[in-house]
Amino acid sequence: MPQADSVQILKDCRALAVVGLSNNPARVSNSVCTYMRQHGYRIIGVNPNYPEVFGETCYPSLSEMTEEVRDEVELVVVFRRPEEVPELLTECADLGLSKVWLQLGVASVVALEIAEKRNLEIVEEQCLMVVHSLYSSP
Repeated sequence: MPQADSVQILKDCRALAVVGLSNNPARVSNSVCTYMRQHGYRIIGVNPNYPEVFGETCYPSLSEMTEEVRDEVELVVVFRRPEEVPELLTECADLGLSKVWLQLGVASVVALEIAEKRNLEIVEEQCLMVVHSLYSSP
């Protein structure tokens, strides 16, 4: 299955649901999302361990987001272990969330098979911050 165009996705999608977002600034998910926020992206946290991140509500799961918030989500970004991704992709497809970005080290063959079967646009093994910094630099 060919990957979605990562640059085009970042140009098109401004509201990101980030699964695995941490409120710890030392964590990669936090530093990447801090950068993305500084560049105008809305970050919607998804992590059962935090009631809020960046001063905004952090949801326990994608399914537990309010319908209003879920309707705003244009891209699901995943900072989780590869073995957790297949179930997450199924949840995305069931909720109508069709664009998914698997951060570095998150992809799996099973996940890619699910993405293809469920018609999800997927980016894998790329870092949001790196891709954004490369396409947005002069």
